Amino acid sequence: RRAKRLVMNVPALAVQSACGLLAASVLGRVANRIFAALDKSDEVIDGFPRWRWDLSVFVQVFIFPTCMLLAVSHGMQTVGMGAWLAAGAQALPGATRWYVYALFASQSRDMFPMPDGASMLMKVHHWVVVIACLLALAAPAGF
Repeated sequence: RRAKRLVMNVPALAVQSACGLLAASVLGRVANRIFAALDKSDEVIDGFPRWRWDLSVFVQVFIFPTCMLLAVSHGMQTVGMGAWLAAGAQALPGATRWYVYALFASQSRDMFPMPDGASMLMKVHHWVVVIACLLALAAPAGF
C-alpha cells in the first residue's frame, strides 16, 4: 500500500518524463549497436570511436530538427508561440518534450560506459547537458 501511495503522489509529468527519458535512452543504445555494426573503422576521435561521431552527426542532422519542428508546430497549434515559449514543461503537450528526451539520450548513450580516452572536457560536457535536460523538464516556466 505504501508503494502505491508513493506512486499516486508523483506528478504525472515526472512519470511521463521518466518514461520519455528511458525510452529515448534505450533507443540511443540500440542506435549505438546499429552504428557500431555498420562502421568498422578503427579511427578514434577525442577518445570516441568514429561510429559514435557518425551517429552524433546523424542525430544532429535528422533527429533534432525533426523533434524541434514537431514541438514548434504542435505548440503553435495548441497554445500559440508566446505561451509556448513562456510555459513550463508541465503546461505543454508531450511532443514539446521530445527534443529534450532526444538530447538527453544523445548524451547518455555515450556515458555508460564513457570511453577511457575521452577528454575531461567531453566528460564534463556530457554531464552538463544531461543535468540541463533534467532541469529544463523541472523548470516552472520558460521551457
